[in-house]
Amino acid sequence: MNENLAADYAKLVNEYCELADRVRMIRRAVQKAFQAGVLSSIGPIGITPLQECEAIARVIYETTANRKGDARVRHTAGLCPDDLSGRRTR
Repeated sequence: MNENLAADYAKLVNEYCELADRVRMIRRAVQKAFQAGVLSSIGPIGITPLQECEAIARVIYETTANRKGDARVRHTAGLCPDDLSGRRTR
């Protein structure tokens, strides 16, 4: 049983590391978009992949919301007022 537990733990750690790598890749893309003037600044790095994803989503939503004159962008992004109202709670 301990072997299965150790193998499951190692797999979980590996998957978490892969997830964190993917989130960092997305953050780099968002930072490049900021440097190109397409998106707002993303701010400090989050501690967890969830915090990183929330920060990235917030930047994308805020940037889209700031383009008030472009209704097509808002429609494509699927934005509604609730999306910009703040963080969700657990």
